[in-house]
Amino acid sequence: MTNDENDKLLDHEYDGIQELDNNLPLWWLWTFFGAIIFGFIYWIHFSLTGDGPSLDEELTRDMAKIEQQRKQSSQAASGGASSISPDQLVAMGEKIYKANCASCHKEDGGGSIGPNLTDAYWIHGADVGAIKQVVMEGVLDKGMPPWKAILRPQEVESVVSYVISLNGDNVKDGKAPQGEKVE
Repeated sequence: MTNDENDKLLDHEYDGIQELDNNLPLWWLWTFFGAIIFGFIYWIHFSLTGDGPSLDEELTRDMAKIEQQRKQSSQAASGGASSISPDQLVAMGEKIYKANCASCHKEDGGGSIGPNLTDAYWIHGADVGAIKQVVMEGVLDKGMPPWKAILRPQEVESVVSYVISLNGDNVKDGKAPQGEKVE
């Protein structure tokens, strides 16, 4: 050991290892003091002067941006839902119905495994809200699955519109009436 190292040698040892008292590298010291200065300026800017936005303000602003992006993406996914005419909604619902619902309710809505959708008899109600509830939540006792996880809200609305348009068709060879008659 050189004399210079003996001067830096600390008094203690641990498991036979003695420690030298070396200076920290200059780059480490600049980083450390720079972080302290930055923290102080940051604290002044946000806490004392009030110039910077608070965490609540940042959260509110960011949540508004996210909500705006969701609205834009849902409008793009539905093809601009606000511009869809009722006829287009029914036509879109017909395609979805034939792809997903016709296996149980027949293509014409006359009913097979599922009930007849063309007569005036309804098991769970004939208003828009009741039909939407049945489509979204399903009727597990009767074997109808919930569609809310598969269909987007716009698609559910279109299927409900199509089912309502079927009411009163009274197709030939339709399933026998089930439920209560709704005028």
